[in-house]
Formats: sequence, structure tokens, C-alpha cells
Amino acid sequence: MECEDLLPTEDTFIALQSGSIKRILNLSNGKIRPILPSLVQLISKPAENVEFECFQKEVIKKLSQIDDVNTVSKLFKIDFGIVHEDAIKEQHLHKKLGSIEMSNDLLGESKGILLEFEESDEIKRIRLVLSEILRVSAQIQENASFKLFDSELFECVTYLEDISDIICVSYAELPSLLTLPELAEVLLRLRFGPELLCILVVNNPHSFDIVCSSILSHASSTEDLNIQTQIRIKTLKMLCHINPQYRKIMRAECVSTRKLIGLAIELSIGENGVENSSDLVPFFTGLLLASDQETKDWLAEYIKVAQKSKIGSNETEDRKNHLEHTKENGLSMLKYQLIEEMEGVINVLIHKDCDDSKLSLKILHGIAIMRFYCALKTVTGFKFSIEESEVLLELITCKPSITAVGVRFVVVGLCTLVACAFLISSPEREDKIVAWLSSLPKQSSLFDDKVGESSYGETLLLIAIHFHNNTFEPVVDLICETLGIKLRPSSLTRVKILFTQQVFSEKVVAEHALTVAITKDLSANIKGFLPVHCVLQLMKSKVFTKHSIPVKDWLFNQLCCCTTPVHPLMLPLIETFVHSIINTVGVGKSSKRQTNSLEEFDEEKILGVFSGFYKCVDITTTQILLMLYCLIYQDSLLGNMKTLVNSRTLKTYSASLYSTIPMKQLLLKACSASYSTLYASLLGLMTTHYPHFNLAEDMLEAEEIAELQVFNHGLPKKMIVSSEEIKKAFVTLNDCPQNVLRLLFYLEMLKPDDLIPYLDVIVEALPLVLNVETPRKVQMVLAGVWKKLNIVAPRMLWLKTVNALHKKPDHIRYEWQKIVPFTDEEIKKDPLIVLRCDEKVYRVPPIFDILLKTLNGYLAASRSLLNHHVLSNPLPTTAMPVSIAADVEREELKSALITAQESAAIQILLEVCLPSEFEEKTLTYSSQSTLREIRCRVCRFIHQSFISTPLMAKLIHFQGYPPSLLEVLCTGVPSMHICIEFIPELLNQAHLEKQLFAVQLISYLAIHYPIPKSYSMCKYTLQRVSDLLMALPVSKRNQFFVPALSCFTRICKAFPPLRNEVVKLLLSIGKIAASQLSKMPLTVVNKSANILDENYTDLDFEMDIDREPIRDNNVNNTNPNRSIDYKLPSNHHFMKACSSQELADETERVFESIMKTNLEEKLALYDT
Repeated sequence: MECEDLLPTEDTFIALQSGSIKRILNLSNGKIRPILPSLVQLISKPAENVEFECFQKEVIKKLSQIDDVNTVSKLFKIDFGIVHEDAIKEQHLHKKLGSIEMSNDLLGESKGILLEFEESDEIKRIRLVLSEILRVSAQIQENASFKLFDSELFECVTYLEDISDIICVSYAELPSLLTLPELAEVLLRLRFGPELLCILVVNNPHSFDIVCSSILSHASSTEDLNIQTQIRIKTLKMLCHINPQYRKIMRAECVSTRKLIGLAIELSIGENGVENSSDLVPFFTGLLLASDQETKDWLAEYIKVAQKSKIGSNETEDRKNHLEHTKENGLSMLKYQLIEEMEGVINVLIHKDCDDSKLSLKILHGIAIMRFYCALKTVTGFKFSIEESEVLLELITCKPSITAVGVRFVVVGLCTLVACAFLISSPEREDKIVAWLSSLPKQSSLFDDKVGESSYGETLLLIAIHFHNNTFEPVVDLICETLGIKLRPSSLTRVKILFTQQVFSEKVVAEHALTVAITKDLSANIKGFLPVHCVLQLMKSKVFTKHSIPVKDWLFNQLCCCTTPVHPLMLPLIETFVHSIINTVGVGKSSKRQTNSLEEFDEEKILGVFSGFYKCVDITTTQILLMLYCLIYQDSLLGNMKTLVNSRTLKTYSASLYSTIPMKQLLLKACSASYSTLYASLLGLMTTHYPHFNLAEDMLEAEEIAELQVFNHGLPKKMIVSSEEIKKAFVTLNDCPQNVLRLLFYLEMLKPDDLIPYLDVIVEALPLVLNVETPRKVQMVLAGVWKKLNIVAPRMLWLKTVNALHKKPDHIRYEWQKIVPFTDEEIKKDPLIVLRCDEKVYRVPPIFDILLKTLNGYLAASRSLLNHHVLSNPLPTTAMPVSIAADVEREELKSALITAQESAAIQILLEVCLPSEFEEKTLTYSSQSTLREIRCRVCRFIHQSFISTPLMAKLIHFQGYPPSLLEVLCTGVPSMHICIEFIPELLNQAHLEKQLFAVQLISYLAIHYPIPKSYSMCKYTLQRVSDLLMALPVSKRNQFFVPALSCFTRICKAFPPLRNEVVKLLLSIGKIAASQLSKMPLTVVNKSANILDENYTDLDFEMDIDREPIRDNNVNNTNPNRSIDYKLPSNHHFMKACSSQELADETERVFESIMKTNLEEKLALYDT
């Protein structure tokens, strides 16, 4: 009888474990034989119920057919009390003797143990078996090291069935003698012990996991392939054979305890051949790529030991022969299994004699095998055999089906070839690899056409590109992303030579890159390596430039096929493309500009996209990308213009192109998360080159409107009314304003984007609401709609607003008298055109607010235009000091022009704050209220100007303006406090009017800013005025002090401690005035100074603001029909001729207001 015949089957174990009567009764006699002890014990128990009694009868009927049932029954009839006492005595005896073995005479065995066993009765046989087990158990306790024990009884195959019955019955009757784990350790050290242990476990199925865990826990922590490891693996395999469901649990325990990796391999291989193999490859790939470092070290140690170790030399030849049936070790089995699986995949790929689903599964399995080999090589240092290398290379060079899975197969094959450079170990293999690599570009287009997505060409090109650039790190990253492994860059040298010298030259790589189809619907959702990766890397390495290979058409087409969310490579791709255009390597002063590769996008094509001529996958995305390209191109061109001015001329896009691009509208759309990779660059470039589209005030208003738009959810979103209907309503505005309001309310509820079709009609309505009869509500709602339009289309809106509000001639009799509309470029060059509007605008606050926004935008646009002009027209580089001086002068001239424009605008706005002659005559509450609103808006505008450019405050006050506006500005402009700093400088001006203006200014500043700095300035001003009192002649003194005296009241009100100084000054002024009136001078003066005050005039005291503006002949008047001169609406003089009587009266009034005492009484007291 063979020992294999004794092993229980899976059916036997499941039947007994489940306790199913039907399963047990369906077992054959041979399968019932191993569990005979359990069944006999079962039928010997008293029946607890009728059902159990019926079950016993069925089992008895089944067992009656087996001859050995009587033998087992006799074993259960023995008195195990006596057996237990004898066993306990023997255990004590073994403990006393220790390692000394007891003789057969001492054990009562006068004959040989086999003969004794054969001739003995049942109780004697039990004693003999237990004696052998106790002997081995005692020696295990004495010496924990694992070794095999000789036992004549346990090495006899003839009595194995009887011994197994005795062990099962003894454990059932004497469970306290030895625990099951202890009994398992004894049996593992005996011949045929694993088989006996399996029978014992089957008879005790509830202890299956306990036995398995015990065997594994006592295994060696090292991965030496010694006899202990071999036996434990064999035993656990036998146990898993009878209970296959425990295979994965057992494998997981091996990994968690990091023991018996060979067993985990064998359990993963499966028993039904390649076709039905289990998850060997995915399981170990996961361990190698996703586990912690300790598990990887454990696997590496096993591979290292298994590849160079053999079974220990201290084992006897018999033992070696005994273990031959276990076949090879786990690693050898793994190698054979992988080779068989690879050959199975190769055979299917060559013949393709299966359906598509099975073919795809085979290709996926081939991919998994290649990834597993790469992980095995890099993580554990696995050494390939010649056969493995040949089969793996054959697998890599197979031609898969033209599917997405086939593309993945080729990509993984490429990466495997790079990771396993040792495969190129012979000329034959090298020729095979070169032929395969050379065929890949030809087949790439076929995959592109049939698969409908990017093929393996991108990965192939990227590897070749990086090898040409000697940049190994990106290749390592690519391999890591594809295979999940890390390579040492030094291991890529051999593959690099193969790629660069034998397969792909640099020019071939560049030309092939542009033959790769563009990625349709390119977005961030498409993962992996794409054609844009290759083109970007080639542009970075300047390959297109070096070989004059055109790239602009391919790139333009790719931009037209982009969609959201935008791929993160689009920004660096555009930046690199622009950089390669402007900063071309090898282009010197005398070199001709290289064609094709260095050319920018055609302006006509860009305009075609914005006009809708070109069809794009996502028109908004393409427009945003092209706008980004234009801005980057402009920024890079202007930044490098100094280096390009002496070398070559690059094409600059026309201003009409930039004016065609709806920048603000596209920027708002780019705020969404879909364009997050572009928004920061777009915002930065627009703020730099087009700051008038990103004014802080407009951005804050846009946020407020966006918040209010949320409350309009559910309101009409589409165009509800036509433009013609709105025009007709405005015609009858005075008769029926309700209809206009109704339509305007509809427009106000629309989103800014939906208002663009109404832009023209809104602008045309602005002049119609300037009349006094127009309801204020209409003006306000119309202004609100205009502001919403300003969010999305500011450029077009500003231009049309300026032309709509421009003052028209009263009577046009001839054709040449017609006003030609201004262009955007003209207004940028002269922003003051904005203020040349209908005078009614200056008294309609909502429309005046629109005018100020337009003016602010064009002033910013003018600054940007001048900056661009300076940058785009650099001076030719000459001697360095001369060049620097010229640049500084140009910057100063530019700053002076900008400052002159802005200061002129502010001066005009200040004049607007003055009441007209009509308003002064017909003073009403309505006109006063309107004037206050206009002044508030002007003050806000001036405040923003002062904050952005503090120097502007100094310039405006040195130019001067009507003193009647001082109180308005000091009250309405919070930043007026900066004027305190330059009061001394203004007081020291040569013109007396400017000195007077300084005194008036500090008096108002002191009222609003009573701070220590103001106190010092007031004190200094009083001292300066005191000096002027004694220095000025009569006429000038009267002209200066009559308007200046009222300032003393404000100074004393702000700073009462200065009252004494003011009083002394007033007394001095009073004495001088009284003396002049009585013709009794206090000092000796020239007779020429005693001319009558009324007859003295001096033209030197007129300030610049009082003169008519001088026309500049250098101004380019593009339209002769336009008047470019602006005449100030009033001609106020700061200083007027005054008499000494006026001076005396004013002094008396100021003194009384300060001291509440009559000046004459004070002077009399002073004389006394």
C-alpha cells in the first residue's frame, strides 16, 4: 500500500466539517476509511433525539460495508484510564532520564518493535504508538532544534492505517496527554508523519486552522531551504490540498509572519496547469510594488538564498531521496510556471486562434508578467536564466492585436526592455530588438487610426528624446510611472546607445513626432504620455530649431482640439514654443532667420478662430489658449526687444488683433476650475500689459454684481426683448418712462455675457437720458446695466460710450462738418478726448460716473500704450553710458507725459466742480444736490489718483486751482493729508499767488487733520506770513492779506495755542492798514510805494491756471475736423487788487471772530 492512498480527500474533509449526512453517505468506502475513527465514535454515542438516531443507523449501515470498522471499534472499548496512567509514568521517566534513551527491555519490549506491534493486542499497540510519540516529544523538549527521528514503527507503510487509527482514537480519548500543536510537532519529525497528521486533522476539522498556524509559527524565520522548511512546506501543502479554501488564508499568514515564502509561491501556482493557474503574478507583483520595505527585504532574501543555496550538507542521502518527490524548491517552480505562462501568451499572440475577449485577457496577462519580472529584477535582484531571457524577449517583441490593450502591451514592453538592459546580451538578440524598435513607428499610425486614441508612439518618442539629451532622470520617471519600479540611471547606458545610434537619430525623432496624430479632445482627464509630451520635450531640447522642422501647424491644430479641463502641459507647451521663436539658438547678427520652425502662428488663423471661421472642439478653450499665446508672445517680445533690435526683426501682431480678442470676457471664463492651470498666468500678463482691464474698482464691482446675480436665480436668462423694442421705448422716454424701466429691469437681471447683444442700444441710449426731464431711476438703472456690460466687454463699451457722449455741433450744414468717430488708438493717445463730451453729462451723476470709469480706463490704457511704445522701440545699443542715459531720458519723458495727461484730467474735473453762472444765479435744492454728487465722484477719482501716484497731489497743488474748491477737496479726498509735507516748499515759491494758495491750503488741512505735523506747518506759515507783512509793498500786501486773513480763523480754530501769535500778527496788520489810511507810515519807505492802491496792478501775479492753454503744434491731429483744444470753463483770478480800507475791514472782522473784541479798542489799549 502506498502512503498516498492513506491521504484524505477534499470531499472527505468537507463532508465531516459540514456534518452533512448526505455528503457523508455519498462518500466511497475508500474516502470514508481515513475518518473511520470519528464515525465510529459518532455512532457509539447515545442518541439525543430521533433525528440523530436515524443518522446513526444510516452511518452504521454505511460502515457495515467496511471491514476495518471492527478493528476501530475494539480500540474504543479499551480502558484508556490505564493507558493514560502508563503514559504519564513514561513521561516522568523521560524527564528523569533526559537525553538518555530507554532500552527496549526497560519499556517491556523484548522483541523488535515491529514484531511486538504485530503480535500484540489493541491495548499493547496503543502503548507502543504512544511510547514512540512520547519519546520524540521528550527529545523535542530537551533539544528544540529540528531534526528527524528514526522510528521503525512509523517507517513501516504496512501498519500506517493501524497507527493512524490509534493516534486518532488516542487523541479523542486522551486529549489532555498532548495538545494537537504538540502532537503536530512530533509527527513532523517522523517518517510519514505529515500523512498521519493530515488524517488526524481531518478527524478533528475544527482544529484545522490551529494546526496550520502552529506549524507556520514554529517555522524558521530565515529562508534557508533546510529539511525543516521542506517538511513544513510539504505538510501545509497537504493540508491545503484537503481544504483548498484555506489556500489564500495560509498564503496571507505566510506574508504577515514573513515565513515560508516558498509555500506562498507553491500555493499561488495552482494545480491545474497554466490555463487554470491562480493569481501568482498579480499577488507577488502587489507584494513587490505595494508592500512595505520589510516585506520586500524578506522576498529579496529568499530569492538570494534560493538562487545559490542547496539543502544542507548535514542531511543524509536517504533524506534527500525522501524529499525528491517534493520536486524543485519554490523559486524553481516559480520560474517554470512563469515560462509556461509566457509561452502560453506568446502562442496565443502568434496564432490569434481565439475570440477577442480571450485574446485581450491573454494580452493583459502578458503585461502583468512583464511588470512582475521588472519588479522581481529591481526589488529582489532576481537573476534571469538564459531560457527566461529568451522567452521574455520573445514576449516583448510579440505583435499584439490593434486595440487599446495592445497599445498598453507595447508600452509596457518598451519600458521592460529599458528596465532589463541585460536582455541585449548577444548580437542575435540585439538585431531582433533593433528590428522590433524600427517597426514600431511604422505601426504607430495604424494603432492611432483603429484605436482612436494616442498609441505607444509617445512613449517611444519620449524615451528616444531623453536619451538624445542625455537626461536619464525623465526616463527613470517614465519607467516608474509605467511599471511602478525605480531604476538607477547608470543602468540605462547600454539601452541609450541602442536607441540613439542604431534606431532613432535626432532628426528622425523630430520628424516622426509631427507625424503622430494630435490628441482629440485633449484634456486633463486623459492620462499617460501623449504627443504633447514629445513635442514639448523636443522644443525644450531645440531639436525643431536645429533641424528646421516646422511645428506651428501641428501645435495650432492641437490647440484647436483642446477641451476642459485644460491639460497641465498646455501652459509650458505654449511658453516653450514662444521661447523657441524669440530666443533662437544660433541666430546671430548676420544670420538669416530660420524658416518654419521659428515662425509664429499666422495672424489670419488666430483671427479666424475668434471670428468663428475655424471649427474647434471647444471654441472657448481654444480662444483662451490662443489669447494666452498672444500675451506670452507680446510679453516675451517686449522683454527681449533690446537684444533683438540689432540682430533681426520679428513679426509683431497688429493692434487690431489684440483689440479683436475679448480679453476680459475670456479672463472671466478662465476663472473656473477647468482653467486653473492657466488663470494665474493670464491674470499676470493682463495686469502687466493691459492693466485697464483689471482695475481694482471694476473687479470689486464685478464681485458685487456676481453676488447679486445669485439672487436672480430662476429669472429670465435668455434674450427676452429685442434691440429694436428697446430703441422704440427710448424714443418715447419722456412720455412713457415706465416702459423703458420695465425693459431696463429685464436687462439688469440678465448675466453680463447675455447683455453683449444689447451693447449698442445701451450706449445709444446714454445721450437720450441727459435731459433734466429724464427720471433719475431710468438714469440709475441704465448706468447699472452699463456697469454689468463693463465686466465682460470694456474695450468696445468705452469706445462706443466716448463717441456717443461726444459733443456734437449744433448745426451741420456741410459734409466736412460731420464728426468722424474716434478710434480706440486715438483715445489711448489722448485720453482727454473722453472729457470732450456734452456738458449735460457733468450734471447727471449716474452718467458722469460712467464717464469717470471710461476716463480711468483710458488713462490706464494710455500708460500701457506708452510703456509698450518705449519697450517696442528701443534705442540701438551704442556706448553703454550713452545708452543708459538715453534710456533714462526716455523714461523721464514718458513719465512726464503720463503725469501731464492725468493732471490735466484732474484740473478739468476740478473745474467741473465749480458752479456755472446759471447755477449761481438760480440756486435750487436740486442743483445743489446734483453738484454735491458730482463733487463726491470727482473727489473719489482724485483720491484714487493720489493714492496710486502720491506725486500727483504735489503737482496738482503746485499748478493750483480755485481756492473755493479747497474745502471740497479737504473734505472729500481722504488722502489730502499728504499735502502737509510740501507746504514749506509751496510757501517758498516765487509767485505770490502760490504762497497765498499754500496759506489757504494749510488752513483747511489744519481743520481736517489737527495733528502735530499740521501744527508745525501752521506755526511755520504764520512766521512766513509775518515776514511777508514787512517785505511786501502796499498793493501786493493788500492783495495777499485780504484773502489770507480768513485763514487765520481756521488756524486758530484748529490750534488754539496759536491764537496769541495770530493776534499779534493781526495787530501788526491793523496798524499798517490804519497807518496807510492816515498816510502816516510807520517806517520810512520810498515815495513810489505810496501810490494809491486802486491804481496799482501787477501782471506777474497771475498763475498758470489763469492763462489760456497754449496749443502744441507737435500734437498729431489725426482728424482736422476735430477741435483738440480744451478751454477752461472759467477764468478765476486768485489775487485781485484791494485797497487798504478793505484790508482794515477784513482784519477787523477776523479779529472780532477770534477775540470777540473790537480791534480799535484793542489798539487803543495797546497804545496806552
